[in-house]
Amino acid sequence: MELYTATEAARALGRSLELIARYCREGRLVGSRRKGRCWLIPVVSLERFRTTLASHRRGRPRRPDPSVFWREAVLPPEEARARLLATRDPTAMPQWVSRQGAAAFAHAGRTRLERRVRKAMVEELYAHRA
Repeated sequence: MELYTATEAARALGRSLELIARYCREGRLVGSRRKGRCWLIPVVSLERFRTTLASHRRGRPRRPDPSVFWREAVLPPEEARARLLATRDPTAMPQWVSRQGAAAFAHAGRTRLERRVRKAMVEELYAHRA
């Protein structure tokens, strides 16, 4: 079995040595193993990984696509509906989401600022509904 060192793999993939070592630690380069301070990577694994890299875009997306809500599956349905309406049409929220569901959405913000902004928005939207 032919093996590459991490330096050779980094040169072949056009990545840094640190990134190749991270790929090995995370198990992305299957079959890689350490010998002393050097990573040894099978050529077959490196070629498979190269085809995987070719199918993906490099870098992070600049702005997330608002039509994709990957967290909706783990949210309760009413909170997911509130999140969707809050990003697309917040004024429609009182028609489709109960006040308790909107309050749960407001409470689920990641930061204190986000929770305050959501709470203010919910209070404003539901103020006329008593």
